[in-house]
Amino acid sequence: MPVEIVMPRLGWTMEEGTLVEWLKKEGETVAAGDILFTVESDKAVSEVESFDGGILHLPPGVPGPGATVAVGTMLGYLLAPGEAAPAVPPAATPMDETSSASQPVIAASPPSPVSRFAHDSGTSRDSGTSKDSARVKPAISPRARRLAGEMGVDWTQLSGSGRSGRITEDDVRAAASADSADDSAADSSAETADERIPLSPVRRVIADRMLQSARDNAAVTLTAEIDATELVEFRGRYSKPAPGFTDLFVKLTARALAIHPELNASMDADCAVLHGSIHIGVAVDTDAGLLVPVIRNADRKSIEEIRDEAAALADSACKGQLRPDDLAGGTFTITNLGMHGVDAFTPIINPPQSAVLGIGRIAMRPVVRDGQVVARSTVVLSLTFDHRLVDGGPAARFLSALRESAESKGMPLSFD
Repeated sequence: MPVEIVMPRLGWTMEEGTLVEWLKKEGETVAAGDILFTVESDKAVSEVESFDGGILHLPPGVPGPGATVAVGTMLGYLLAPGEAAPAVPPAATPMDETSSASQPVIAASPPSPVSRFAHDSGTSRDSGTSKDSARVKPAISPRARRLAGEMGVDWTQLSGSGRSGRITEDDVRAAASADSADDSAADSSAETADERIPLSPVRRVIADRMLQSARDNAAVTLTAEIDATELVEFRGRYSKPAPGFTDLFVKLTARALAIHPELNASMDADCAVLHGSIHIGVAVDTDAGLLVPVIRNADRKSIEEIRDEAAALADSACKGQLRPDDLAGGTFTITNLGMHGVDAFTPIINPPQSAVLGIGRIAMRPVVRDGQVVARSTVVLSLTFDHRLVDGGPAARFLSALRESAESKGMPLSFD
């Protein structure tokens, strides 16, 4: 019998997803384990794997690439060789719970036994084609889409140079340069029309969480400039590959949280929850938006383990390969803008956590030591905390403990 292909649930909170692209074409043979399509959820872009084999059939009227549909929505079928497609075309939304059992063309969520599809996170690739001969929009990264809007480039007419034809920022810039050369004799006062770009699922979640943070937290930020010379020298003495400064601060922060657990907390109704484990989220800037994968039990891991895990999570985040579990359960967050030349900033708490640490640029600055002005490497740390849960004194003592560890002579003692 035909095997139904439905929009899968890729996380406990997922209610809908955007079909990014089909990686198999209409009429193409699919083997168990093949990747069928990619889906953008509210957290990441994931590849959906088939647990069954058959011939892909995309009936007219099913949602196509770019469509955002509810979990359980029918997307197509896998047919046995020579098997006829179902006569009744599927609807565009999941079957209502009150619908007749004689209408099996839509699988409810979770999928029925014949809709056996699992997922494994991965990067998205260029859109496939369906049986419908109508032209579909090419695949484009969210950053490239935003850049196209800013530069007035009609990205739907571009051919992408990225993986499997995905349009990249370089493609948009090249198109803008070509348009500029073609229009060099035109009136320079002509205005570019505005473009309304719908927020991606990831961007919508970021917007909602930032609004929730601003609405629900009594946020206060403390800043402290600390001497980072020992950090710089420790990293310089380290055998390759050396940990990044963010890795070092993950370890230092975990040690400080173990001493000051009130910063490793969250609000739950009228209760403060002091978490028994220290799970530190590290903000990663990606094409899809800001993602915060979590390093679990950071206080129990060596600096080498943190370095390797952080690198793997950041790579998965940039490739869209994070699993929902990689983003869940954080108890404290670190965000580093130092690599962008930012000295200090006010980080926003990642709800429901009680605090977030912002790391600025490490740079040589004049410092008074023993009555003399000398050049030392320093960094500004910005701690934003929820004043409902933490008072200024404990927050200041947390920063002081962090400073003491970072400035300790020889540094290895801080990583035992």
